[in-house]
This record gives sequence, structure tokens and C-alpha cells, in this order.
Amino acid sequence: MFPPQVPARASSFIPLAAVLFLAALLCAACGAGTWRGTALEPPLEVPAIAGVDHRGDPFDSGSLEGRLQVVFFGYTFCPDICPATLHEVADALSAQSQAVQQQVDVLFVTVDPQRDGLGRLEAYVGQFHPSVKGIRLEDPEALASLTTGYGVYVDSGAEATDDDVYLVDHTTRVYVLNRDGHMALTYASDLKAEDLAADLKRLAKQR
Repeated sequence: MFPPQVPARASSFIPLAAVLFLAALLCAACGAGTWRGTALEPPLEVPAIAGVDHRGDPFDSGSLEGRLQVVFFGYTFCPDICPATLHEVADALSAQSQAVQQQVDVLFVTVDPQRDGLGRLEAYVGQFHPSVKGIRLEDPEALASLTTGYGVYVDSGAEATDDDVYLVDHTTRVYVLNRDGHMALTYASDLKAEDLAADLKRLAKQR
């Protein structure tokens, strides 16, 4: 386990343009059925996630076509929301049959690569579920482009301090991508495992 260095802040902020866009999509999906999360109709195209995984191997989410992806942006020093969310995601996945579990990848993308080295990232994701992959993008511009593409807000206090004790304010939503790699569902930070479990089971039946 990794005790927090400082209290951390987390945010569900999404830029105004993204809020309006998602609201329009939600309205379009009002009659779409009984999804537990916020369903996007049509599913939203998002950028591929390219970096290295927690084992140091090259990673590109474009290779996951035909599989389901659960994506969460966070960091290992987060004392509460990040581990709590990942535990809910892990519980949702554990509730599935083995056949469904084998179709799902959970991608934990660190927004704090400065402190989240591969060793720390590997130990961190190992606390949850075998399907959880830690993803690290070393290039700040690539990470910024990715978070922008997902509508994820990140504000790190790293530049305001000379040591490794700082806050990272970040969006805490969970995103579920369908087999085409498009965002089909989103969940707020109060995600409940049973809701994600029900939606994953339903998505797994779609081809």
C-alpha cells in the first residue's frame, strides 16, 4: 500500500464545451434503455492511449479493438478517490463470469508520471484486479493531448514546489469504451460496482 504524502484534491470538472456536448448526447440517449451509467448516443470517438504499461512494455489501446475498455485517469499518491474508484471497478469486474472478464481491459492512466515510475505503478495496480493495467505517458504534450481528448481536467502543483510533495487536481470520471474503441458510457466519482457490473454484462453481449 502507498500512504498518501499529502491530502489530494480531485475534481469532476469537464470543460464547458465538453459539458454541453455530453449533455446533448445524454438528451439524445434519454430513451435508450436501462443503462446505469451515462450513455452516449452515438458513442464518442476518443484518442488512442499510447505509452508504456506498468511492466515497461509499449502499449497502444488501438490494439484492443474488439474488446471492452474501462478507462480511469488518476495517480498513485491519491489517498482516497483513486483507490476507492479502482476498488469499485475491480469489484464490478470480479462479479462477471470468466468469459466476460477476459473481454475487458481496465486502463489506469497516470496523470502524474513525474512521481509514478514503473515500479511504483506496477505495485499500485497489483492491489486491484489482474485486468488493471497502469499506463504511463512520459511526453507531457502527449499526455495533455490525451486528457484533452477525453475532456479530462488536470492541474498539478508540481511546478510550484521543489520537492515531491504536491497536489494533483483531476477529473475523477470513469469511461467505458465499446468494442470499436468509442466512449459508450461514463460514470461520476460516486461509481458503484453493481452499476458498472450490470453495464459491462450488457455491453459484453453486444457484438
